[in-house]
Amino acid sequence: MAQIKTYPKGLYMDKPREGAPSFVKGKLSIKYDEFVAWLGTQKEFVNEKGYMKFDLLKSDKDGKLYFTLDTYKANPTDGVPFEGTRSDVQKAADEFTNDVQW
Repeated sequence: MAQIKTYPKGLYMDKPREGAPSFVKGKLSIKYDEFVAWLGTQKEFVNEKGYMKFDLLKSDKDGKLYFTLDTYKANPTDGVPFEGTRSDVQKAADEFTNDVQW
């Protein structure tokens, strides 16, 4: 399932000013009131350590840089090995197959 892009309000990325040194890659601007209000509506994306993550992307159309909210949530069972036997797996598959209307 594709994730829907969520664009943060009040958070902007600009190209470096003309003549800026090569190590300057951009300028982040935050419209404080707008960004803080938007943050309050996105608390479900704050992780267990208190962080909210964003992706910095570049538009193919005009090369402009922009942010999207990283809305990925790990499935609690990701990376957890199945603790069962081969017959348990077959039984679960059979039950699933019997429940599905083909």
